[in-house]
Amino acid sequence: MEKDELTQKLEIWLNDFLKKKFSKYNIEILVKPGLLSNSSNEKLKKLGNISFLEFEPDILGILEEKKTERIELVFLNRETKAYGIREIGEMLCFCQLAKPRLAMMSSLKGLSPQVNKMINHEKKYDILSYDSDKIKIFRWDEDANSPDELTITPIDERSFFE
Repeated sequence: MEKDELTQKLEIWLNDFLKKKFSKYNIEILVKPGLLSNSSNEKLKKLGNISFLEFEPDILGILEEKKTERIELVFLNRETKAYGIREIGEMLCFCQLAKPRLAMMSSLKGLSPQVNKMINHEKKYDILSYDSDKIKIFRWDEDANSPDELTITPIDERSFFE
């Protein structure tokens, strides 16, 4: 599967997933939205710290609480190869700056064996931690067209995807 096809599938999945998980919110999905700091999106402009967010997630979910119109972000980065520590570190920096409601990384290959061992076997979850949450990582199952439940990292976050 090519990156563009993976992006399209993840965009559809993310929209459906967020509608199920966050029913009190209006959902908007943007693919390759450009630098968040330069965005002309009216909802993003409501964020007080938008000028500091000089990065671009692969897929951006915008959650707008229906009653208060409060805006929260969802990041989903995607890759066709296995994720390593560099990609996780990059996402962690994004998360520490923006403090998204949810941050996920999806790959056709999952985690590299070394990173998988460090996180899931040695329980070094601190490399996924930002604010009071953790980045969630999963392998995209091309056949099922959904996250592979057995690859969701950290393991204790698997129930979140049910």
